[in-house]
Amino acid sequence: MELRQQQTDSISATTDSTVADSGRATPETSPVFGKTAAQTEETQAAPDSVFPRFFGTEFRLPIAAKPRIADADGWILPLLMLFFFAIALINLAFPRALLQIITAAFRQDGIRKIQSDENDTMRKAMQLMHLVYVFLFPVFAYQLLQYGNLEFSLFSSIPIYWTLFFISGGLLAGKIILVSITGYLFNCIEESTNYRHGILVMNCLLAFVMIPLCLSLKISPAVWAPYLVAAGLAFFGLFYLLSLGIGVLAGLRSKTVSKFHLILYFCALEAIPVFLILKIAKTFI
Repeated sequence: MELRQQQTDSISATTDSTVADSGRATPETSPVFGKTAAQTEETQAAPDSVFPRFFGTEFRLPIAAKPRIADADGWILPLLMLFFFAIALINLAFPRALLQIITAAFRQDGIRKIQSDENDTMRKAMQLMHLVYVFLFPVFAYQLLQYGNLEFSLFSSIPIYWTLFFISGGLLAGKIILVSITGYLFNCIEESTNYRHGILVMNCLLAFVMIPLCLSLKISPAVWAPYLVAAGLAFFGLFYLLSLGIGVLAGLRSKTVSKFHLILYFCALEAIPVFLILKIAKTFI
């Protein structure tokens, strides 16, 4: 009797433990709404440390922070796109005048033809294209400074782009005003006007060249940078020499301009300022 009673008690104890265990699921095997009991208890204990589940994934704190790569020159691409759309709008508004400006440098007496046929449409197209060049040249100058790892600090409170913009725009405006004043003083208005138109046309052509050049400098590999910089300087020097050649030819064709005064002008107002600008730039760089 005692043996049978002990067996009955052991069976009942086993049954009770089985019922109790069936009501309490083990963490490893019993899922509760797609999660184990241990995960459910952990979620209820720290609800703020678990993010919502999307597409069956689960994110938990702490999330490792990844370093952010900041592009300090990210403003160049939107600015170049703005210049591109500006030229497209100018071409849409003045297609014939813009084509004449582009082909003027490659035709005989093309600058003189623009000067003789100048009208309101031609004047507006040339002014707008020259305005694009004024805003575009500081981008190329900025990229040259970045390529050479040069620091340009003239005004610490003004960004480098706007500093280059005011310097280059002021020098260009001063040159054009000086050419006009010289024409009035020495009674060679036609020659000075021809030279001024040559400067404007060459700057308009530079605007077409600098947009793909600056874009290539921005997005191309570093291996190509020396070749692109050399190409940009070569184009700038070529168009600058072409503008000087237009002024020299206009002076040589004139019967009122003295050859001595012509040589004196280009030495005093063209060559010397270039050397002074390079000298001043070395002191600030």
